[in-house]
Amino acid sequence: SEGCKELRRAWIPVFSFGKHRGRRADEVPREYINWVLRKGIGDDDFRAELQLWLESQATDGARTIARSNS
Repeated sequence: SEGCKELRRAWIPVFSFGKHRGRRADEVPREYINWVLRKGIGDDDFRAELQLWLESQATDGARTIARSNS
């Protein structure tokens, strides 16, 4: 529903550092996000939030593909 989409959008992590400062994770190249996580850049809480967001994106994508195949 639209309400759920708005809540999800509000939960997207925002970068407070680097060349993508102020941008939401969905606006940043996936390679950069993976690099940040690999290098341990940012604080632990931000990286945990970013990792959870990435996992939710993978789950949402799998649901979309499953729906389109049915």
